[in-house]
Amino acid sequence: MFGLPNWRSLQTRIAAGMLVVVLGILWVAEYSLSQSLRRDMEAAISAQQYSTVSLIAKEIDRSIVERLSIAESLAESLTSGVLAFPAATQRLIEERKIPGRIFNWGIIVTDSTGTAIASVPTDLHRTGTNYKEYDFIAKALSTGDVQLPDPVISPNSGLPVFTMVVPIIDDNQHTIGLVIGVTNLAQSNFLDEIGLAKYGNTGDFLVTAPVGRLYVASSDKRRVMKSGPARGVNPVYDRYIDGYEGSGIAKSSRGVVEMSSSRRIPTTGWLMQSVLPVDEAFAPIEAMERHLIVVSLVLTLVATLISWWWLHLQLRPLSEASTLLRNMREGVIPRQALPVVRPDEIGLLTEAFNGLQATIIDEESRAAEHTANRRLRHIVSFVPGMLFQYRLHADGRSDFPFVSEGIREIYGIAPEEAEGNASLLLDTMHADDREAFLASRNESARTLEPWNADYRIVLPDGQSRWLMITAQPERVGAGETFWHGFITDISERKAMAAELEQYRDHLEHLVEIRTADLEAARAEAERLAGVKSEFLANMSHEIRTPLHGMLGLAHIGKRNTDDDSKAHRTFDKILHSGNLLLGIINDILDFSKMEAGMLKIESAPVDLAAVLSESLELMQERADAKKLPLALITADDLPPTCRSDALRLRQILLNLLSNAVKFTEQGSVSLEAKFAGQQLVFRVIDTGIGIPAEQRDSIFHPFEQGDSSTTRRFGGTGLGLAITARLVELMGGSISVDSTPGQGSCFEVRLPYVAVSPSVATLSHDDSGQQHQTLTEIHQ
Repeated sequence: MFGLPNWRSLQTRIAAGMLVVVLGILWVAEYSLSQSLRRDMEAAISAQQYSTVSLIAKEIDRSIVERLSIAESLAESLTSGVLAFPAATQRLIEERKIPGRIFNWGIIVTDSTGTAIASVPTDLHRTGTNYKEYDFIAKALSTGDVQLPDPVISPNSGLPVFTMVVPIIDDNQHTIGLVIGVTNLAQSNFLDEIGLAKYGNTGDFLVTAPVGRLYVASSDKRRVMKSGPARGVNPVYDRYIDGYEGSGIAKSSRGVVEMSSSRRIPTTGWLMQSVLPVDEAFAPIEAMERHLIVVSLVLTLVATLISWWWLHLQLRPLSEASTLLRNMREGVIPRQALPVVRPDEIGLLTEAFNGLQATIIDEESRAAEHTANRRLRHIVSFVPGMLFQYRLHADGRSDFPFVSEGIREIYGIAPEEAEGNASLLLDTMHADDREAFLASRNESARTLEPWNADYRIVLPDGQSRWLMITAQPERVGAGETFWHGFITDISERKAMAAELEQYRDHLEHLVEIRTADLEAARAEAERLAGVKSEFLANMSHEIRTPLHGMLGLAHIGKRNTDDDSKAHRTFDKILHSGNLLLGIINDILDFSKMEAGMLKIESAPVDLAAVLSESLELMQERADAKKLPLALITADDLPPTCRSDALRLRQILLNLLSNAVKFTEQGSVSLEAKFAGQQLVFRVIDTGIGIPAEQRDSIFHPFEQGDSSTTRRFGGTGLGLAITARLVELMGGSISVDSTPGQGSCFEVRLPYVAVSPSVATLSHDDSGQQHQTLTEIHQ
């Protein structure tokens, strides 16, 4: 296509030499890159495989720990008194309603002899069976240790099962029974993700029990509960059994060279493993190498073609110039300057031709401009308003070199008259606007800024119009200024603006009157609120003073009477009722202080652990009376101290715990505390009656509960949550609730965390002993 190269040409020899150098560098780089890529890919695949089995091992370990904790929780709830009655034991484990996904073959509870006294599900008929024949059952009974044995084949069902054995310990640290969680490996279980997934296309995941070299789970179902290769067959497998964690390559017992990785599962000691044939693992590397060879060949061909093309490029400018001239002559493209590729002889010839062509185009442009001006005058005659050219001479004279036909409609003057005498337009101007109009013209002429002005004219028939002039100046000649612009009629716009101004003035007057009325109403409302708060505070104080005396006498009477006497019971009722009344009065006092803006939030070092534990201690008696477990759950990252108001923090927690215990008949109540996003997060969770969605917004309003039936059934003033919400707000935090009717509620409080300065050595549990005593009395 380009012709044969001329080897006598220096350009041809340079192109050939560059081609040889480029091809040599290209093939050396391809070989080095291929070898480096193989090494890097091998290391990356091994790391990825080990990372995968590590993640799966961690997840399996988490699942086992979760199930073990559930079994341990059940064991802690079983006492010798419960185990003495198999029916009570059966009822207790049924009430726990442990999901089938945890132990798909349920739970077995045995006595101290290993005989099952309770079992779920009941349709497996395991009650009465003695399991002491299993070594791990006997070991758990004798040692009192948790047992996680390797899976076994059940002699009754013939199915593989995995058990978790947790001993039941009495107060004397004796093993009085066992809780056995059973997982049938033949059914859907927590190891299914191993059996359902393949590693790659032909690889497998495996879970191996190293003691018996037994496959517990596998992507290849045929391997489950089968023994692995004997020692000496696969050296890498033997290293895994001996405790090595990592990756390796070896020929398997099936004669396939495989890349494998192994990671130990801490709780059981099992090995999480994956195997992948080397042929599949390194297939991308081999494909990449083939791809690099193909790319190198293509680049070689491209480099060859580019080199020959470069030779052709040196002579192309002259050919392109001839083609452009031919296309311009035939009208295919508009006339334009020829490109100057290089400053050689061809470039000099091209520059001379471009100069000649520019002279011809300039003459044609002037002729076209004259024709366009005539067309423009005809076109602007249909444009609304008046277009003009205005000239101000150095001696103060002025004229209109050009005026459009729009002047007839605005001024009632013919364009020819205005062009000859500019004073005709100035004579129609309103006397009050003439001075400002001329001043704006002279300022525009001085600064060459746009000329913008609004002015009025008075027509011969007495009609007045508002006009707006906009023009752009330019300096021409010696001391002359030339404007290009237009004039338009803005009478309607000015009338509308005047009318809007009148409406605005009237509206401002109405707003001032209404604002004064609202300010007076606000002042009166604040005065009445202050009077109400002062009245409630004074009345509550007057009631609490004699109430403290009454409670003191009741304490003395209760202490000096026999526990079984009627007087003792009467004093106890007086104390209970008096404490409830005192709590209501304190709520009214706090609420009154909040409304009056008198409640202050302190900032002092606070021992969080002490505040949390003391809050639960104050609620423990009420929870025990209803036989409700009361739990405290603190996160590991919870700071030990912070700066806050210990009294108000405890008041918030006690209000929420009090409500949780009050509205929970069965189940449990827990207090959780954690640290998240520079905030202290407290959650009170119960299994009580719950709150309907439509009532959640109103529970934080004063004197409101979920509905009237709640008040009749459980009592209360409806101030507790209102005070809690206000305290949280004053402490710069937030409170929210998530609840399901019939299942329970979760109240979450988020407070900003302020760290304690290292120089502060004293932590505050409370503001004063008296405040602690008051809170205790409220929640008894």
